[in-house]
Formats: sequence, C-alpha cells, structure tokens
Amino acid sequence: MPGPTRDLNIMTRRGRANATVTVLSPGQAALTITKADPLVIVCLDGSATLQTADTSITIGPGDVAELDEPVRTTGDGHLAVIRVETLAPAD
Repeated sequence: MPGPTRDLNIMTRRGRANATVTVLSPGQAALTITKADPLVIVCLDGSATLQTADTSITIGPGDVAELDEPVRTTGDGHLAVIRVETLAPAD
C-alpha cells in the first residue's frame, strides 16, 4: 500500500493501568460511549460530533478529545476509542 502511514500507540505503566482501543466505523448508528478513566477519542478520518450532557464538539482527522463523562458520537469518520483503566495498587 503506497503512501504515508500513521501509528497510534497507547502506553501504560504495567501494574498501574490497562488500555483498550476500539475502532468505530463510519455509518454506525449514533453510539453512546460510557465513561472511562480517562476516555480518549481520536478521529482517524472524516469527522464526528461528540456530544456530552453539556457540550457538543466536532472533530476531524488527527483531532483528539479527552473526556471524563459519557459521550454520544455521530458522523462519518473512523474513531479510535481509547479507554484507560487505572488499577488498584497492590497490597
């Protein structure tokens, strides 16, 4: 595949946090994403509107949003949804 590439790396400290990444495809019905600790959304292409209880923003390719509450998404872009879970300290 010719052309530039992009990497999205998520790094957490082992034993302190876990991260998951889910890619949402365009054309999916509006989706509500539950809160995470933190919740990061990266627009990979196209655009998406992110709506919380108080705010609505539109993001485009390469834009990143960090949220601390549930969000509803709509739009035609691929979104990488990153959830970081902070782990309880070991006794």
